[in-house]
Amino acid sequence: MSFKFEDLNEELFSRVIAFSYSIGSGLGGPGAIIMLTNDGKEYFVGEAGFEGNWVQPEKTFHFMENAFNSNNTEWIQISKNYAYERIYFRKELQNGSDSLIKEYYEDNVFCDVSFKWVSLVWQILGIDPDNIEHIVYDKTREIAEKEKVTEKGQRNILKRCY
Repeated sequence: MSFKFEDLNEELFSRVIAFSYSIGSGLGGPGAIIMLTNDGKEYFVGEAGFEGNWVQPEKTFHFMENAFNSNNTEWIQISKNYAYERIYFRKELQNGSDSLIKEYYEDNVFCDVSFKWVSLVWQILGIDPDNIEHIVYDKTREIAEKEKVTEKGQRNILKRCY
């Protein structure tokens, strides 16, 4: 399943419960935006082919402006300040996430919670990860197909955070 640039609207943004943004590594690693919605959908946007302003994503994804603001009232940043991938949860997830993050760190002393943030959100929301609908930006899908990436390879890209 895929979505178009026109689908990036307030109706979608109002359902986003967590997201990540990575600008790209600068060493050939592509940037990505992953948005999780409260109805069990995962939206994936790759940097290549994106029609908006990738360096300032808040110009397209308006909810990010509040999240990126240090005085924001709706979002908490769960990644480190200068992490490659910036990860944010809506504050309403905080009660469920604090104990789970603490528990995760106790079980995985040498790991960073940012590697499992997607499955953590689904766990907090009580949504079975097997029932998640993965939706890929149409230009990202087109580029992947041009590069002869298989459907399985695309799913591996999407599941890099599980």
